[in-house]
Amino acid sequence: MSTVETATAGATGRGTATAGDGGKPPGPCPAAAGGQPMSPSVAEIEIALAQARELKAWWGRVEAGKAPVERFLLSPPYPGMAATWGFFGEAPVAGQAVPVMGDVGDYFFDQPRVPRLATERAAEWMEGQAEEFALRYWLRVQAYALPLPYPELGHLPAPTYLQWLRLCYPAELPAMSGMGNLQRYYKLRAGGRTGEFPPSERRAIVDLRDLGSVYEWITLDTRLFDFNLDLSLVAGDYSLALAVPLGITVHNVLSEDLIVNQRRPSPGTRGAFGIGFGMMRDAASGVIDYGPGKVQPGMGLQYLQVLDSGEVRLRVVTIMARPDELLNLSLDPVAWGREAADLLTRGAASRFTKPLAQAWGQLAGRGLGFDPLLGALRLLNLATGGKAADELCLSKEELEKQIVAKDAVTLRGALLGTRQIWLRVPNWLDPVDIPRWVLAPGAAEPPGPSANPAERGPA
Repeated sequence: MSTVETATAGATGRGTATAGDGGKPPGPCPAAAGGQPMSPSVAEIEIALAQARELKAWWGRVEAGKAPVERFLLSPPYPGMAATWGFFGEAPVAGQAVPVMGDVGDYFFDQPRVPRLATERAAEWMEGQAEEFALRYWLRVQAYALPLPYPELGHLPAPTYLQWLRLCYPAELPAMSGMGNLQRYYKLRAGGRTGEFPPSERRAIVDLRDLGSVYEWITLDTRLFDFNLDLSLVAGDYSLALAVPLGITVHNVLSEDLIVNQRRPSPGTRGAFGIGFGMMRDAASGVIDYGPGKVQPGMGLQYLQVLDSGEVRLRVVTIMARPDELLNLSLDPVAWGREAADLLTRGAASRFTKPLAQAWGQLAGRGLGFDPLLGALRLLNLATGGKAADELCLSKEELEKQIVAKDAVTLRGALLGTRQIWLRVPNWLDPVDIPRWVLAPGAAEPPGPSANPAERGPA
């Protein structure tokens, strides 16, 4: 089994070295105490990486019109955005034709506001800004706090030993939106040594241009704050729906050949810069398993295109295997009890429930579960001779379309939400203009007009 080494693995700094960037490549990697096992293992990471490379190559053929897919409309074009499409297809992965599904979105991101005669110079400026933002800082600023009501006053503070039962509105912990990224493991290019980023550096995502020179690959744990399971209970004009917040965590691997870093990729486009990653299936199971964290192979592209006019467009592509199960509902009573206790106590009860869960995990049969959605659909279509699918759209294919639509909406909101940070900084190539919490994630700005939670960034 692979073991983890911990090191201060800062990226090679570009421009002025700043706190949080390290300013030098990783030094010697002393073994962590006890040799913690890597999860996922190096072999699992590199399998996902190889799969993502094949998916990216296949997608290049799709965009060139050399590989067919079945496209369907997810959202019509609106001002500022092109039509959003979903697709089904078959991609060659590891010598097999794998059924895949996904979504493609193209959105307005920014436009220089200059006279027409200054367009060329402004486009060149935007190209440099987009490259620096997308490849060095973007992954650090994809989570942001939502507005909160003013906390109710008059509640007496609870005794310390009862704090874990407290249900008063947690004004000090604002709800989050977007995506939270933590870098976890890496493999160095020189020598092939693997290690784990120390906790103090996990939010200071490395400069993606160091992939290939310093790192062979890095892994990210990406928390999707806005990913819900939506269940329509009553259809029609007066519909009733239930949204179950799942807080999906997706495990990704990034490498030089997956990210987007191109000059003149196509006529009319000056450059394209951004994130490319392979998805790794989350081996951990909960009471409800659903969403992109439960499928493999998978690949995502999220990048900024700078057009000759200087306009900046956001392009998002997600490709994932069509799942055998849409929703896995656990039959494990201990798992239900543990997650209910963690939910009610906002995680405070985990120190008591985790040892119980670990002991229970050694028993056979704890991983049993079933898919209530597919089971019900199969029975319904069997009873109606297939009319439920043909006339009521009650089929696995329709639910898969809802999954890719949910993915498209979640990523659109999360990535367009980063425009508030992009627009705040006058020059992304000058560290003096960049907020300290972006240069060194977790650091608070000095007291002043901007010393509020929204300006300081996520805690």
